[in-house]
Amino acid sequence: MASELDPRLLEAIEKNSSWIEKRCRFSEFIPSRCEELVQDTMYELIKSNESFVKNDVISPKAWVKRVVSNTLLTYSRNEAFKIKEESFEHLEKAQYDSKLDTPIEVQEAFSFLKKNSSARDQEIMHLHFMGEPHKEIATIVGMKSTSVTNTISKLNSKISEHLNRGLHE
Repeated sequence: MASELDPRLLEAIEKNSSWIEKRCRFSEFIPSRCEELVQDTMYELIKSNESFVKNDVISPKAWVKRVVSNTLLTYSRNEAFKIKEESFEHLEKAQYDSKLDTPIEVQEAFSFLKKNSSARDQEIMHLHFMGEPHKEIATIVGMKSTSVTNTISKLNSKISEHLNRGLHE
């Protein structure tokens, strides 16, 4: 690992620190574990310095978001944590840029995604729920923008179908 952090990476980390914390809250709802996850994520960002310096294609902001996304995908796969009802009490409806009306619908959507989609699809929807533009999500997860749009559309349809089914049962 390089001894000095690239100033562009440091600036991107500082500018996106609240986004990083917010994104970690989507992966871990228990406050103490979320703090640890933020620290682990920051550590992964610092460890990525050498690769960042070698990569002159991606912007520092996109690099930070990609490393965070990859770190949280790995965390999600390794921890296999369960989403609990009380976890959603800490989330504010304003955090979501989605068509879901209530925290209960958000809870149901996350629960459904956890059981019925891949880790990558879950990450795409987390970023979508946070209000990230499709182009930005594509850069973060390393996909084409059209693929991200199609994935979001497909998953939104499945979530809507699931929520509607629940209302009629």
